[in-house]
Amino acid sequence: MCGSHFCGMKITEDVRKYAAEMGIAEKEALKKGMEGKSRECSEKGNEMYAKAGDREGRAVRLACRAKQ
Repeated sequence: MCGSHFCGMKITEDVRKYAAEMGIAEKEALKKGMEGKSRECSEKGNEMYAKAGDREGRAVRLACRAKQ
């Protein structure tokens, strides 16, 4: 069972665990993770794009799609 709230909690938990294991701040862990995913997306010939968040500007999602 996976909803947006549960998945968000799991991602946060994973980021905190990774940051602790690497001895870096959570912000740095997020940056490294996004750089890796962006590189992976580009290597496949795709591009990253942002999907709109909620009304307060939170929950922006990044996704990989084929270049148009």
